[in-house]
Amino acid sequence: ASTSGPRSGTGQAGSAIDTTGADMIIVSVSGYGSVPTVSDSEGNTWVNLSTSGATRKQRLSYCLSPTTNSSHTFSCTGGGFPSMSIVAFSGVGSYESENFSADVGGTTVQAGAVTPTTDNSLVFIGAVNEGGIYNAVDSGFTLETAVVYTAGVAMGDATAYLVQPLAASVNATLTCSTSTNQSASVAVFTTTG
Repeated sequence: ASTSGPRSGTGQAGSAIDTTGADMIIVSVSGYGSVPTVSDSEGNTWVNLSTSGATRKQRLSYCLSPTTNSSHTFSCTGGGFPSMSIVAFSGVGSYESENFSADVGGTTVQAGAVTPTTDNSLVFIGAVNEGGIYNAVDSGFTLETAVVYTAGVAMGDATAYLVQPLAASVNATLTCSTSTNQSASVAVFTTTG
């Protein structure tokens, strides 16, 4: 299950989703100048990974063994022009490693290479942009969510993932619809499959 969007007046991003059965929920949260803080309707505790970018900031936050709900909502506080993408997974074992980029300009961004240590690992990317919308990703990844940049309202945000059959170094490229400033981060998780 997944949802995404800019922060609303109540702090919620995206619509409620059914996370029943998930054993990990991961969030990409983006902002200008500072990165927002994640919370959710079930009071889960979030592990924050490193923040990408210098000005266009993005961070992955995850919760293993979360409390779930059939109408689970997600919110954020702080950050400039925040947006979020939320994805719930089943079959995730544990966190393994991460990488992240600085601010870059252009139509593409890479979070940096990661090398899972086990087959069937989950590789998850989050990215922020200050123009347009992410519309493509390579290296076999699935583009799961994409929030369009809205000037004065919300940074663009996107997530993509790959369950990698055989462990190998990977450094996927996300493509944005326009040349803009952006950054990205990536995390690796072992799976129980």
